[in-house]
Amino acid sequence: MHHLVEQILDLNRTNPEIIKGQFRELDLDALARRVTAEAWPAFSARDQNLALNGEPVSLVGDEAMLEILLTNLLNNARKYTPRGGEVLVTVERFAGMARLRVEDSGPGIPADERELAFERFYRGSRADAAGPPGSGLGLAIVRHIVQLHNAVIELAESRFDSGLAVIIDFPVERSPA
Repeated sequence: MHHLVEQILDLNRTNPEIIKGQFRELDLDALARRVTAEAWPAFSARDQNLALNGEPVSLVGDEAMLEILLTNLLNNARKYTPRGGEVLVTVERFAGMARLRVEDSGPGIPADERELAFERFYRGSRADAAGPPGSGLGLAIVRHIVQLHNAVIELAESRFDSGLAVIIDFPVERSPA
């Protein structure tokens, strides 16, 4: 219940129609290193391998919102990746943008459900009663933060044998959302 309340509050706090954000220049790789280091014990407890490949990439963003975004993506990856599975976070420059990629070796999301996955409270066909608990708000929160940063998000196949890749391309300079 506590997690659900926190998710609902985050959903409201990240609404791009309400919040303007506190934008400043930051290193996306440094933020990703800090957030993944904080998340590592939860992955270790599930015998999951959490890795980060990155390079320094500056962008103008709201650090607190980007931390919420990456934390939500890591929480989803941890929940849906089986014991002993893989999660990889990549930060890189791509086509003049700052790219954040989080991919896992879980079951993934079928292509025809990927757009629906951003809807509030949506739980996909693979999130049945036997699957991990969740509120269906994590990706809705992520989408809010992506919109706030005038970024682009894509759900795709992971580079692992199975799983999901969440790919976000951020403009490196602040532009109106």
